[in-house]
Amino acid sequence: MLSDKKIALSFVFQRKGQRKLKISDIVLYLSVSLGWFDISTARLFVEQAIKEGLLRKIDDFFVEPTFDYENIKTPVGFRPKPEDVMIAENKKKRIEEKDLLGRICREISNGTGEERQKILDDVKKISADLGVYPEIAALLICKKKGIEINRFVDDVEKGIILKKS
Repeated sequence: MLSDKKIALSFVFQRKGQRKLKISDIVLYLSVSLGWFDISTARLFVEQAIKEGLLRKIDDFFVEPTFDYENIKTPVGFRPKPEDVMIAENKKKRIEEKDLLGRICREISNGTGEERQKILDDVKKISADLGVYPEIAALLICKKKGIEINRFVDDVEKGIILKKS
């Protein structure tokens, strides 16, 4: 029987139509485009797939599947279970990270009147284009729109350090 990870990864690679993808593109596709996970859970999903040998790192940015993803059919209505990805020791960190991005986006929305979904779309685009964490992209949007970022900088920095460790 196929694992949810294999099915989900097959779906992403089939949809993208490429044999190798940026890790950040997979994370954003799983979270923002498909809405299957929040960003931190999607990041953990990819990390686990690498550790389990489902994805092979080509370099620091790109991965490729180690299995025949092209012949895997995704069941209608398929949605991987986020709880299968969740690891208790990282749960608190992910919640804090999600709250941080949410707080930054809420601040942008309050300051500009823009809808949150548009802000998240902008965050996704900047994050993908520049290859930066979504929180960094959100700070860039704040700066561009003249919204004070000082109160978020330390938290974003701590979050990035935790992600790298």
